[in-house]
Amino acid sequence: RGAGRRRGCFQLLGFDILLDQHGQPSLLEVNRNPDLQPHTRKLHALLGRLLDDTVSVATEVNLRLARGQSDLWPLDRPGGYQMLISEP
Repeated sequence: RGAGRRRGCFQLLGFDILLDQHGQPSLLEVNRNPDLQPHTRKLHALLGRLLDDTVSVATEVNLRLARGQSDLWPLDRPGGYQMLISEP
């Protein structure tokens, strides 16, 4: 069974994106096991927030699913995130 079928599970993926001179994104690759080592001070601050926000979003979504709610967005505490694509 995939993680999408198990309650309480989520997966953190790493997306490498290149922006051209006009700001248009191109997806380079998706990493199933992204590097979460804080190699710089800036990364250290960013990764801490990323992990906190990821757990908060996953927890809220899973609680809503457990209650049988179908409206998963907007989140009560989105952590500065926006839904870009909504798929059924």
